[in-house]
Amino acid sequence: MTKQKPNLRETILRTVFFFIAWFFIAAIISYFTLPDGILRSSNEAKDVSEQSSFLAFVFSIVIRNLIPAIGLCIGCLAAIRIRNCNYPFAYLGLFTMFTINGVTLGTWSFSVTHEAVPGLFPRLLRTFDLLHRAGLWEMVGLCLLVAALTNAAIVQISDGKPVIDAKNFKLTKSEILCLVCGFLLLVVAAVVESNAVITRM
Repeated sequence: MTKQKPNLRETILRTVFFFIAWFFIAAIISYFTLPDGILRSSNEAKDVSEQSSFLAFVFSIVIRNLIPAIGLCIGCLAAIRIRNCNYPFAYLGLFTMFTINGVTLGTWSFSVTHEAVPGLFPRLLRTFDLLHRAGLWEMVGLCLLVAALTNAAIVQISDGKPVIDAKNFKLTKSEILCLVCGFLLLVVAAVVESNAVITRM
């Protein structure tokens, strides 16, 4: 019997809504419970502000973003199947990354910003400044990558029993388009972030 794939639109909406919502929840919780700048030292290790040109900025950030993106794609090759829906192990990666992003926002631990923005609401609101903030571009892009590959898991665990079937790794045209859009959004995020960093220099 051929397994019917869940609707891609529903998968995209479920993935984007849940993880973006969790990002804001993590930001709110960390704002009230953690000191400002708690992750700044770790974020400074990923700082690319020493690059000499705009294109060098973009290239460095794209490469930096591709590493976790590829890791998430690999994580989609295995999934737990519940009620005809796949829940890939990549969800754990998204959860971890979005938690870190949320804590970074809530505690204002950005490596290129020295003066914290006062108040929770202004911090959350700045996330929607899509011309100068790359966060949403990057996070939605990662969600699209995972959503596109959610139903392509080679290893599917159902009722505690793993089933390996390489034939599951078949992408529809819509899933391929979703995958491409995800990578394109990562490039857009790199351009936006590069422009923001150069503007502050």
